[in-house]
Amino acid sequence: MNEKDLELCDSSAAVPIYGRAESLNLATAAGVCIYESARNQRM
Repeated sequence: MNEKDLELCDSSAAVPIYGRAESLNLATAAGVCIYESARNQRM
């Protein structure tokens, strides 16, 4: 996203990607975020 679009957002998150992949599709990115949120709530 460009800076102008990011300024319109209430918040943002980044999912680090390692290896050959350049991006994640929406379903995969959402799954990673939901998993991490649930993991943090259990701690």
